[in-house]
This record gives sequence, structure tokens and C-alpha cells, in this order.
Amino acid sequence: MRILTKIIVSIFLFYFTYPLFLVTFHYFTEINENVFRIIALLPELFLIFLLWKKLKLDPSQSSYTMIGGVVIGFVFFISGFLGPIIFTPESNQGPLLGIFVTGPLGFILGIFVGQTIWFKSSKK
Repeated sequence: MRILTKIIVSIFLFYFTYPLFLVTFHYFTEINENVFRIIALLPELFLIFLLWKKLKLDPSQSSYTMIGGVVIGFVFFISGFLGPIIFTPESNQGPLLGIFVTGPLGFILGIFVGQTIWFKSSKK
């Protein structure tokens, strides 16, 4: 479960910070697009390396984290995916809300909820 947690956190780290580095490098430099994609990837790889090195989770902690992230992320994804289909069926881009916004945000919220539940249950 630890490896799965590290992989998923690495993917989300990449998903949220790579565009930031990409836009930053593109804004300040005038070089070929493929070159600054590689340049923007280097800090990402370094952050993921630090994450894998420093993230030492207790197995029960990672279980609570992953279960919270998956369950709450799934609920948010389904509500964001099916909600626009039910309430505005004429909108053709409604399900994109669940895919790109509510699903990832629900997963991140679920990670924090899982950590909170683990922290409170470990204090007992």
C-alpha cells in the first residue's frame, strides 16, 4: 500500500506542478518548446525523488489515506460527472467537470480526511 500511495501522490504532484513549471519557464525564456518541456520536467523529477525519499508512511496510515482519497474522490467524481448530465442535459461539456475538477479535488480532500481519521484513531 505504501508504494501505491507514493505513486498516486507522485502523479498528483506532477499533475498540479508541472504546468506551473512549464508556464514559468515558457514565460521567462524564448527557446524551443520541446527543450523547455524537458527543462520543466527536471524540477518535477527532483520533487518526486524527494517525495519518495522522505515519505515514510506507517502501513495503517497509508491505508487510511488511500481509502479516504479513493472513496471521497469517487463520490466527488460521480457527483461532478453525473450532476451536469442530470441538471443540464443540453450541455455537452458537463462531464468534464467531474473528470478535471471535482474528481481530483475530491481525492485530495479525501487524503486529508483519511489522514485526520488516522490521526484521531491513533491517539486513542
